[in-house]
Amino acid sequence: MTDYDVAGYARRFVTARALSPELRQVWTGALARAAGTDMRADVLDLGAGTGRFGTVLRAAWRAERVIAIDRSMPMLRQMRLADANLAVHADMGALPLRTGSLDACLCSMVLHYSPDPAAVCREIRRLLRPGGVLCVRTGAQETIASFSFLRYFPAARRAERSAMPDRADVINWLGHAGFADVVVEKVRTPAARGHWRYCRKVLSRGFPSLQLVPNVEFVVGAAFMILDTILHALLCRPIPPEETLLVTGVAV
Repeated sequence: MTDYDVAGYARRFVTARALSPELRQVWTGALARAAGTDMRADVLDLGAGTGRFGTVLRAAWRAERVIAIDRSMPMLRQMRLADANLAVHADMGALPLRTGSLDACLCSMVLHYSPDPAAVCREIRRLLRPGGVLCVRTGAQETIASFSFLRYFPAARRAERSAMPDRADVINWLGHAGFADVVVEKVRTPAARGHWRYCRKVLSRGFPSLQLVPNVEFVVGAAFMILDTILHALLCRPIPPEETLLVTGVAV
């Protein structure tokens, strides 16, 4: 499992995983479609990390208050004041919020870390008012191949294969937790604006699964990636988009 508390990782994550204007636009549109156009006054950003989705939630859901929860204090310390009204250090299995106090929740790339994801969904369901929306943003077995950098780092690829759920698993987690009208969208996003920018993002080692790659393997993989980057840039080959699942359910 990736250690988000290791010294220096939170800063590397900010460098590698910051949302570009293009990514913010894509995710604002996807979350607006998922949750509808009604104002979601009080929303939870679960697995908020450094708060990179805070401004997206305000735009997509017209959120008045964003509560950010993460179990990593170093990640939360990287958060800007504009990203959340309240940052809370807590585990996703026991969320310190009142029952029925939220209108919506984004659970971003975090459920696969739980030994009981359905129980986490039930905990989120407890927090939502009737008609509240849960959006689960997650990698899945069906989307792993779209992340080009994994071809260079076998240990990272094995870690992703071991950790990520199937699409059907996520649907079942929400269904068993009492969510209705479960819908799945595969969201395609640009990996980067150019080959060298993408290469620099990967080599900063801010992607979570790259923390699990032995140093020798990382150096070898980085060398092959740089060579491929030179070739792809010279041939003007496009960077394939990445794919992520957005699974949405309504609290009843």
